[in-house]
Amino acid sequence: MIAGARASAHRGDIVFKNGGGFWGVLAARFSDNDDGYGHVGIVDLDDDGGLVVIHAGGDPVTRNGRVQKSGLDEFLGASVGAALYRPRLDEAAASRALVYAENAASRNAPFDAAFSLETEDALYCTELIWRALAAALDEDPVPEKSVRSGKIYVAIDDLQESRFLDAVWRFQQTDDSPGS
Repeated sequence: MIAGARASAHRGDIVFKNGGGFWGVLAARFSDNDDGYGHVGIVDLDDDGGLVVIHAGGDPVTRNGRVQKSGLDEFLGASVGAALYRPRLDEAAASRALVYAENAASRNAPFDAAFSLETEDALYCTELIWRALAAALDEDPVPEKSVRSGKIYVAIDDLQESRFLDAVWRFQQTDDSPGS
């Protein structure tokens, strides 16, 4: 799987994955589709040209976590499924999305355990990507957001269904497919 993702990924792609422990499973349950994705990030390049993923990861109970960069291989880790979506952005807009995400990582923006869209001081994974795309587009890439218990949030499937994203690669491990 990781080799396929590495071969398909471009700078600015949005990467979804499943797995990732309890919180990833919980996040997947807050989406209506059944692909099991529970975490998302944006692909960038490190100083050596290697693929990295900027993502907001954390533990909502302990409130530990932050926006961070992880190597693509590390990000996908033990995932049993993943997908890459390519934003419909020109080069200048793609750069704006990445600048937003890189700035959040540089300032170590804390994980948003409240899952609030009211401020961008702290960010959860889908909020980071939503805000990065909004910065690139100068419009809301997800005008119809999910609501649960009266609270508005950006779910995984809200991003996947954005008219600004196209699926370009997908992998779902089955009992007979190789692990990598």
